[in-house]
Amino acid sequence: MDSQTYLSSLLRLTQVTRLLTTAMKEKGQIKKIRIPYFREKLSSFEYKEGNVSWQSQTEVINKEVWVWEDIFRTVAPEIEATEDFSQSVQQISSFFKTSEAQAKFWVSRFINAIAKEVLENASEDKIMELTFSFMRDLEGSSKLWTPHIWLKGIWMVDDALHISNDIRFRKPVPSDLEREWDLRVFPYFHEGWPRTHPSAILDVSFRAINQPEVHKKLERLILTLRLFRVGSVDNVRTFWRSESILDFGATGYKSIINESYKYPLSKLDVPKLKEFVEKISPLVPENLVDPSLKEVDYSVIAIQRYNDAILKPEIIESRLSFAVMALEALYLKETEREELEHRLSQRVARLLSFFGCEPLEVYNTLKHSYDIRSSFVHGSPIPQEKLKETAKMDQKVLEYVRLSIVLFLLLKQLSEKDKFLSLIDHSLLSKNAFDKLEKMLKEYCAICQPYSSPIQ
Repeated sequence: MDSQTYLSSLLRLTQVTRLLTTAMKEKGQIKKIRIPYFREKLSSFEYKEGNVSWQSQTEVINKEVWVWEDIFRTVAPEIEATEDFSQSVQQISSFFKTSEAQAKFWVSRFINAIAKEVLENASEDKIMELTFSFMRDLEGSSKLWTPHIWLKGIWMVDDALHISNDIRFRKPVPSDLEREWDLRVFPYFHEGWPRTHPSAILDVSFRAINQPEVHKKLERLILTLRLFRVGSVDNVRTFWRSESILDFGATGYKSIINESYKYPLSKLDVPKLKEFVEKISPLVPENLVDPSLKEVDYSVIAIQRYNDAILKPEIIESRLSFAVMALEALYLKETEREELEHRLSQRVARLLSFFGCEPLEVYNTLKHSYDIRSSFVHGSPIPQEKLKETAKMDQKVLEYVRLSIVLFLLLKQLSEKDKFLSLIDHSLLSKNAFDKLEKMLKEYCAICQPYSSPIQ
């Protein structure tokens, strides 16, 4: 048996489902009823630099809806009694080597989906689209997923930005926050208000086999957005949507979100963000999006500590300590045990001097940060005047971390970490080493502009 055999059975079953559903609809065996709903509608709405304020009012409305239970009680038994249904179940069970009970469950889901579309007067093209989606489900082929994500950490200057055909950002609008609840189940089973409103809406399109694969792609994209600029970028709510019939839709929430850092996006950022996503997203270590992979390296550790610094609701000394630990993972060799503060500060200052950072400022800032980190980790009290300075340099240090992670990701496959660190050290004394480092950065790290050649 080949796929054409069970496809022919499915197409016949589709026509049977259409005919029976239409006939029962015309006879009134499937009907619409009026259901009371609570509707919370926004009477005012303001969006300013990612901050949303609104006022709302609640009203009771009546909605005319299909009695979906009629499909299960009336339509489904009629269809399941047909020879076409039995034949589809047997052929799918045989072709995919599964039990008839499992195949029957799959085919029942399929006819229910077709019946619902027929009730809504779906076109022939729509019905065919559902049929081929069902085949992709059965065969484990990739299908289109279009998750709708509420983001924090980014705010929109312009109303909407199309980074590519697959990635689109926009400002939240009142309809995003408005809700309706079925009074038959309210208040026990209702969606309710989210704890955190979005500062931006992200719509993406991915082809993937299942939701876990989409989740990895989405996590990879969000990690990339955190590296584009310093921002506590996270998805506070995700609406999982796909063309699948067998995969259930869902809504996921995150209740604890740190909003310490956020950055704007405008139409001027589109070309650079597009290039950044294309180059950096594939370089994000797989360990960070797949929890089953336990082995980590220096880049994974650095990104984890960077995430800790910008996402965890910690005091500023703790965030700064995480940032310094991220730099240690990148800029210190495993065998080094002495002059760590000096080595770290000097290497960061040298490397970032190629990208518009003043070396002496970077060096002094990191020396001070290292002192704060050491005092905090060892439980020593930190003088109040030092804490004031820490608050001022927090964003600078995080920018050093962000830029460093991007550079190391771009160069990871080109040079081993210890050899690259030695090249940075030698560039301070050798013209040849300086020229080699400069050439490498110009050739492979162009997206980290502005680039400025430091004085040898």
